[in-house]
This record gives sequence, structure tokens and C-alpha cells, in this order.
Amino acid sequence: QPWKPEREAAAEPGPDRPATEPPGGGPRGGVEAEGSPIQEAEVERRQVALVLVVDRSSSMNTSVRGIATRMDFAKRAAFETALRLGPGDELGVLAFGVRAYEVLPLGPVPEEAVVQRELEALRAIDGQTILGGAVGRAFAWLRESKAAVRHAVILTDGDRLDAGDLTLAQSAARRMGE
Repeated sequence: QPWKPEREAAAEPGPDRPATEPPGGGPRGGVEAEGSPIQEAEVERRQVALVLVVDRSSSMNTSVRGIATRMDFAKRAAFETALRLGPGDELGVLAFGVRAYEVLPLGPVPEEAVVQRELEALRAIDGQTILGGAVGRAFAWLRESKAAVRHAVILTDGDRLDAGDLTLAQSAARRMGE
């Protein structure tokens, strides 16, 4: 798996590290919550178009608790999210910094190795965080998709966002929701 932190985080929860499971295991640990039986249900699966928009500004090189960089976490989150897509779904990946960069055009989900290679190649080297163009391009891609469910997910630390550009990005995001 790509972007595995070089040193593992401490296993014990503490004030800076919340527990990853509810006390006693809980539903995530495979234990049913008392009075809440887990029931299987049929769910209609609809085609998904997903555009991942990844910040490649230099602030993404900041280390998080000495474990990995913000970019490492963004790439890992993007990769894990892409793995959840199914047959017939669509994936697109954009990066942004001083401008929008096409990483993977929106289309059928590529093989896992292709997604991994393209995300792994991303570097946090741009001096600015210009989000508006990337959100606008994501909107254009999603508008053309025939998928029933269309989403853009932005992976950013939010540092160095230009106020005017942020307004442009918010406007594009509102249009996406209409």
C-alpha cells in the first residue's frame, strides 16, 4: 500500500490520539450494540462519478505529528476512496496549486496500479493554493457525466487560500449542487 507512514503511531489512545474503536469493540469491532441488532438490507447501487481534487501547494509538505506529511495523508485518502468505487463507476483526479492539473481524466475507474502510480507521482511543490480553477474543471467534468451520483471531494489543508479564489470556488461548488 502506498504512503504508509515510516513509523507506526502508538497503539494506545491518549489525549492527542483518540481511540479508533468505541469502548468494548462496538459495531466497528464486529460486536453488536446492545438493543441494536445489525440487519442486512438490499440497497440499490447507482453509478457514481467521483472527482478527487488534491492540493499540491507546498504547505502540504508539512509533517503531521512526525508521522507523515499532509500530502501523504491526502494521497492515501484519495487512493483508499478510489478503491471503494465499483464496476461502472467513474473516477477523475485533479491536482491544484498555482493552477489546476489533470491527473486522471474523468472516465471508467482505471486499474488500481494506474491510480496508485498517478497519485504517487503528485508532489507538493506549488507556492499557492488556487482552488477555483480545479473546482470549475471538476464541475465541468461532472456536468458531462451520465452517472446518477456525482461528487467532487477536495483534499486540502486550506493553507494559503486566496480570498477571491475561495469565493470563486464556493460559487462553482454551489452551481454543482444545483
